[in-house]
Amino acid sequence: MRNPGISNADLQILERILRERRGALEVQLEDVLGRTEEECGLALNEDVFDTKEEAMLAELSETYLADVTRLRKELAEIDAALDRYAAATYGICTDCGQSIGLDRLLSEATAVRCPPCQAAYQQPLSASSMERMSVR
Repeated sequence: MRNPGISNADLQILERILRERRGALEVQLEDVLGRTEEECGLALNEDVFDTKEEAMLAELSETYLADVTRLRKELAEIDAALDRYAAATYGICTDCGQSIGLDRLLSEATAVRCPPCQAAYQQPLSASSMERMSVR
């Protein structure tokens, strides 16, 4: 089922955007993993740690873990979008089956919902967040 709301030429452009972004993310991930290994390795070679150095190493580890998690999540979203592209379902809303729209895909190439369905999806999340905040 090809997306009738988006031309084949536009779909090919979106695929190229996804693949280029994936390549850039892979480079970023390799960079983060390389820095983590290098900096943690240097720190572990030290014979004596003081409390400040231990705290700095722990903070670096948390930062790198967050970076790696974020990059892997985005890579998974891109892979899922490329799978949808291969299955000819890319750009079709997973909730209503309508076209997500070229403008939305150009701004967020991994989008899985059209703007109205995305707004409906986020509405309960926003409401529950606000309710939790008002309880405090």
